[in-house]
Amino acid sequence: MDKHGEVHETCLTDEDCEETNYICGVERPGVCGHKGVFPTSMTEMIGVFTFAFIMALCTVAGIGGGGIAVALIIAFFEFNTKHAIAISSLSILICTAMRFIYNFKTQHPEKKDVVLIDYSLVTIMMPTTIAGTQFGSIILKTFPALFIQLALTALLAVLSLQSYRKALQLDEKE
Repeated sequence: MDKHGEVHETCLTDEDCEETNYICGVERPGVCGHKGVFPTSMTEMIGVFTFAFIMALCTVAGIGGGGIAVALIIAFFEFNTKHAIAISSLSILICTAMRFIYNFKTQHPEKKDVVLIDYSLVTIMMPTTIAGTQFGSIILKTFPALFIQLALTALLAVLSLQSYRKALQLDEKE
């Protein structure tokens, strides 16, 4: 067990590693680590296109897509939860930057001489977003991967239930 509470398999050959995308001695001699980018399997190729498509839809919708990104990274690329969260955060940063560049000079559809991005709202939201990110990184380093996986699953269940209730309310109004 390392300083972050993760258990690392010791190995002598690649067959000693239980996970399919893990190879002996990649990160440290005698320890299983995730394989490199090449050679790429068919599952990984499908994952790249699926991930790109889903993230593009999330970016267009303006929802980020972090929850689905973590699940896709775990399913297609077989990363552990902690690494999947880090990759998901990077992909959200890239998608957000692209959306900002695209909308930087876009005019508001109803207000003349006003840009689409509301910078007063940004100044309110950014400090809490940065604080949440810092708090999340501390949690990610402190707790074991199983706890984080269970917490993400519980959060997804609660959010799904809230969305379902909201959908029922909207259906009743119509």
